[in-house]
Amino acid sequence: MSTEITMYTSEFARYIGQKVEHRVEQRIEQETLARVMLTLLATRFGELSPTVTEEVRRASVETLNAVTERFVKAETLEHAISPLRA
Repeated sequence: MSTEITMYTSEFARYIGQKVEHRVEQRIEQETLARVMLTLLATRFGELSPTVTEEVRRASVETLNAVTERFVKAETLEHAISPLRA
């Protein structure tokens, strides 16, 4: 019985480790996208307000990707960041 418990515990720990690793990778991706987007927005549209900066930092990867797509054609900051406020 002890061997079964040890095997179960080991498998469970491996599963949890994989989940944690996946979340860390997602978080790193999100933070990297946010930093890049903040740089691009500030370079193109000038200094960003604290509100916009915080919105970008809190945005999901999907939302940041949408902002990136808008950024390419946007003539104004408001148009570029509209996915943040949808």
